[in-house]
Amino acid sequence: MNQEQTNITTGKQIRHLRTQLGMTQEELAGELNVTRQALSNWERDVNEPDLNMLKKICFLFGVNMDDFAKEVITKMETYEKKEKRQFNKYDMLHAMNILKHFQRKKKMGGKLWAMYQFPKI
Repeated sequence: MNQEQTNITTGKQIRHLRTQLGMTQEELAGELNVTRQALSNWERDVNEPDLNMLKKICFLFGVNMDDFAKEVITKMETYEKKEKRQFNKYDMLHAMNILKHFQRKKKMGGKLWAMYQFPKI
């Protein structure tokens, strides 16, 4: 498998199949009952068609749903992994901010205090 094949996205697949059939975006959008802008967003990978729309697209082009589904599933898994990493980073930053708040270091009697000093009541 060459580099070009590994970078094929759902949007690129839709555009390729549409142009292969000689259809314009307006024509395909009309067949799918969506706006041309929605189709353009799919082709540019701005967003993804939902599963029912993906089924319609596959049926219209006469292609196997698995070819499209594999790409969508891979993207979702990648997004979930990124989201997890991002969440962990924010958790760590939040914890560090809390620790900074409670670990204000004050010199008292020559000692370095690492705990927040609550006022005496």
